[in-house]
Amino acid sequence: MALSVALFLVLTAASWVILRDAAVARRRIVLTTEKPFDALYETIGRCGGPPGDSSKQFALIAMIILAVSWILIPIGLISVLFGDA
Repeated sequence: MALSVALFLVLTAASWVILRDAAVARRRIVLTTEKPFDALYETIGRCGGPPGDSSKQFALIAMIILAVSWILIPIGLISVLFGDA
């Protein structure tokens, strides 16, 4: 039971850290590079789209980790506490 609680806390903390850092990275990317890249690629012409950032993918991974910790860990705790052993 203590292991399940510890795993829940670790997964929740990891998802929070990843989500917060992805938000900070996205804000920094937008402030520093998005408008200059758009202007550069508009000037250059037909060379494809500007490179994107992967902060949204990191945010999605953090939300998946959080969902796993919120769903699977309590189910494991319930099965340990009330299961037929």
